[in-house]
Amino acid sequence: MGTITLHVKANGGGTVSVDAEGGWTVGRVKEEACKELGLESRVTVLIFEGEDLTEGEVNGIGAGDGDCLELRVDNVEIAHCNLEKTTLRNKYDRFGDLVSKSNVAAELFAAGEYTLLTDLFTASSDYEAATCVKYLVTSVRSTLFEFLETLPEVHKHLDTFAVFRCVVLSCDAPSTEYLVSQFGTAHFASNGTLLVEYMELPRNNASTVKQLIGYGCVASTYCSMLYLAKHSALHIEVLEVLLEAGMLDLSAVNEAGQTHLMVAAQSIHFASTVPFLLRCMSSVTAVDRKGRTALHLLHMTNTAQPYDEFSPCITMVDKAGWTPFMYAIKRFHVSDLIYTLSVYFPHDTGMYDRCDRQGDSLLSIAAARCVDSPLPMLLEHAKGHLEPDAFERVLNRRNYKKLSPLQVALKGGAMCNIEALLEAGCCTKGAFGIPHLSKRTKKLLILAERRTHLLTV
Repeated sequence: MGTITLHVKANGGGTVSVDAEGGWTVGRVKEEACKELGLESRVTVLIFEGEDLTEGEVNGIGAGDGDCLELRVDNVEIAHCNLEKTTLRNKYDRFGDLVSKSNVAAELFAAGEYTLLTDLFTASSDYEAATCVKYLVTSVRSTLFEFLETLPEVHKHLDTFAVFRCVVLSCDAPSTEYLVSQFGTAHFASNGTLLVEYMELPRNNASTVKQLIGYGCVASTYCSMLYLAKHSALHIEVLEVLLEAGMLDLSAVNEAGQTHLMVAAQSIHFASTVPFLLRCMSSVTAVDRKGRTALHLLHMTNTAQPYDEFSPCITMVDKAGWTPFMYAIKRFHVSDLIYTLSVYFPHDTGMYDRCDRQGDSLLSIAAARCVDSPLPMLLEHAKGHLEPDAFERVLNRRNYKKLSPLQVALKGGAMCNIEALLEAGCCTKGAFGIPHLSKRTKKLLILAERRTHLLTV
């Protein structure tokens, strides 16, 4: 017996072709047609020439090659539901990439097809199922707890740490507790980055950090320093939890040789973290690989505000020969420096005589600054606190390039610095050797030389 092709048209919509081999029964043809159309055979009836077909061979009904049979659907609602389910299942089986499979899994979950979804996971490889579960955990965070309870059969795929990670990072406390009750805390203790990732979230909080530490998560020195350095939503309470748990080693250093206090001094949260670490008795005299203290780094980046606890390191110099105040002079506004100078000078009366490794004094460093220069303020302070001979000495001290503060100011071109130095009585020797001087500058130098000549005469 040969094969005949029958066209089956459903009254709910859709037509398929079925190749019926010899000996096929009516029921077999109906099952094949329903499978292609996504219908359940139990709610359908096959019709040929107006008569309902019962069991029997296809050849016995008189249908020939190319004839059309009608498929009547008695329950359209059930049929369409099954059509949608079958279509989704076919899509899941057809897609080869995990992203597309995960999208279909999300559609099935949203449609409430938990049994079908579980069957698909069971038939899939462990890696494929775990990836889809991970995607679902991420995409249905609002119903995550429901998801975990609704699909108990996929629990075998939850041995991947990725799902635990998604649960924790979704800040879903009930689901986290549910996972712990089902699988214990081994997954938390076995991974060293989970606490780091959670602390990097904008929604991090001390209670969850304490909970994760209780589950066995460990915060390394790198973790706590990273939190201090980069976090945009830092909470002192989190640092207190880490300190209480013994995970905030104040003497530990990073690859640059910097302690927690040094890292905090450079962060945007220095105003809260630096006082906290000072209260925790962090060492203020510790230095990094460049010889800088936390006070050096604070004045290099954030503020010229003095702290009483930093008084032991006011006179300390780094490997470049710079004191903390030299960095403040180079960076901050004059109004910020006036108070700092009044606090530091009693501790460092020799600050004007001290030079860095290039031979530049405090006045030379200030003279090189063209915008908002603190040089006039320093000259006024030095003149009021130094003996005349000492003042003249620091005023004309030359660096290793044989440049005086006046020559440094002339090279920078800031008229406020040039005028302040000439008014203070700085020696003009060698000043005319600076190239590209403006006419105004030359006139000021000539007037200063004449004034000096008249005074000596």
